[in-house]
Amino acid sequence: MEQRDKKPSVSVDLYEELSRLNNELANMHRELAKKNVELQDLNKTLHFLNEEKNRFLGMAVHDLRKPLAIISMYSEFLHDSLSSNLNKDNQDFIATIMSSSKTMLGTINAFLDFSKIEAGRLELQLQPTDIAIPIKNTMKLNEIFANKKNITLSYVPHDTIPKILIDGNRIEQVLDNLVSNAIKFSRTDTNITIGLDKKDGFIIISVKDEGLGIPEQEIETLFNPYEKTSVKGTSGEQSTGLGLAIAKKIVIAHKGKIWVDSTEGAGSTFSFSLPLAQPD
Repeated sequence: MEQRDKKPSVSVDLYEELSRLNNELANMHRELAKKNVELQDLNKTLHFLNEEKNRFLGMAVHDLRKPLAIISMYSEFLHDSLSSNLNKDNQDFIATIMSSSKTMLGTINAFLDFSKIEAGRLELQLQPTDIAIPIKNTMKLNEIFANKKNITLSYVPHDTIPKILIDGNRIEQVLDNLVSNAIKFSRTDTNITIGLDKKDGFIIISVKDEGLGIPEQEIETLFNPYEKTSVKGTSGEQSTGLGLAIAKKIVIAHKGKIWVDSTEGAGSTFSFSLPLAQPD
C-alpha cells in the first residue's frame, strides 16, 4: 500500500514541474516577441536615419562635383594646349591644379558611386565593346601622373579579343582605380604593365606594378569598404578606401571576379575577369 501511495505523488510533482517549465517557456516566448518588435522598430529608425544621412551627404557631394569637374576639365585643357608656351613653374602650377582636382573629384565620385551601389542602384549600360578602348583611355587619363614619377605605362595584350558585352564606362572606372593605385604605390623610374589574356571563357585584365606591395595579412580585407592598406603612397597620396570596393561590385555585376597577388616590397598584380561570351 505504501508503494502505491507514492506513485501519484511522483506524477503530481512531475506534472507541476512540467507546468512550471511550460509557463516559463511561454513567458520567454512573449518576452522574445516583445524584444523582436522593439528591435524591428529600432531597425526602422536606424534605417531612416541612415537614409537621411546618405541623402544629405549625397546632396552635398553632388553639388561639389560639377565645379570640381569644370576645374579638372579646364586644367587638363590648359595643360594640353598651353604647356609648351609656359615656363617650368607655371607648368607645375597647372599640373598641381589638375592633380588635386582629379583627386577630389575621384573622392566625390567614389562616395556617390558607393552610396548608389549600396542602395542597389548600380545600372550597367551593356554594349559590344573593344576592351582595348577603356584600357587605352585609362592610360591616357593617368599618363600625366605616371610621368610625374617617371613611371612607364605599357599595354601588353597576349591574345586577340573580340568585342565583349560590357559597360565600357564602368570597366574604365575599374581600370582607372587599379592603374591610379599602381601609380600611387610605385616608386619613381619603375614600370606598370596592363596585360590582357584569355582563359576558360573569360578575358583576364591585369595591372602589374613594381611598387611597395601589400602586407599578406591585409590582402583578405583589401576589397572591403573603407579598408586601407598600411602602406602609404610614395608621394604622400591619399585614399578613400572605397575604390577597390566599388571596383569589386562593378566586376561582380559583370559576372566576373577580381583578385590580387602581392609580395610586400616587391609589387602587386591586380587582376579581374570578364565573360568572353559574344554579344547577341
